[in-house]
Amino acid sequence: MALNYQPTGLILSPDEEKVLYIDKTGTHKVYDLKLKKEYALPALPDLVNIFWFPTSNHLVVAQKDLISIIEADGLNKMGVFSGKFGIDPPPGGVFAHPGAGRLIILTTLTQQEGTPPNLYAINLK
Repeated sequence: MALNYQPTGLILSPDEEKVLYIDKTGTHKVYDLKLKKEYALPALPDLVNIFWFPTSNHLVVAQKDLISIIEADGLNKMGVFSGKFGIDPPPGGVFAHPGAGRLIILTTLTQQEGTPPNLYAINLK
């Protein structure tokens, strides 16, 4: 189980106007290169993965048993899936669809224990 995943280095947004990084205190931060402004993200316990959504305005946050989307400024964190999903290894069983209209998760949903996981789409619009 790969909990407490920490991205290494700087992670540029798809439009290359924002940077996600971890500061010396371990806080996830976003720096907006265009606005020259820095934002701190809220604490992310049991982090599995964090990555940019294709629109560059949001981040996808995968925590143990919870997938959320948060705005790049650290506000308006909204849970989009709660339950078991594949977490080994990062990217942690959650992927953004290139069309930015859905997330793809690796899970078993209502199937019996021991059943291999399948891919499911979560529509976001």
